Amino acid sequence: TNVSCMVQYRGIQPSPSNVVLCGASSPSPVQIMVHSALQDEMLTVNAKLTKWRTPLRPIARGAITKMTNIRDAYPENDVHCRSMHAMVLQYECTLSSTDSFTPRVPALQGYLYEAEMEGQFIICHDKCKKV
Repeated sequence: TNVSCMVQYRGIQPSPSNVVLCGASSPSPVQIMVHSALQDEMLTVNAKLTKWRTPLRPIARGAITKMTNIRDAYPENDVHCRSMHAMVLQYECTLSSTDSFTPRVPALQGYLYEAEMEGQFIICHDKCKKV
């Protein structure tokens, strides 16, 4: 039995394949080049905003203080005679009930708990101080 088959590949290749818009409230236009290797194609443009990131700044300048609680102290036989310090920063933002919040601190990402930073704690609460 002889079988005859014709396969036709089509499509376009965008460059870049993902677009990230960053900047002011009215970002500049972004150019995306598309290429079709086999034939002309009709392109319908469609975009969807999937994430909105808002960088925050502290509402006041942070101060570094020595931690004096016994639970925050190194053992008495610490050969490096180290002491722990803390810096508390406060941020404010407004969210609707449908929004989600993911805190990111790029300067501290990548540090392990045993690193020189000792630890990072983020406590998020609403205006009623409910965590």
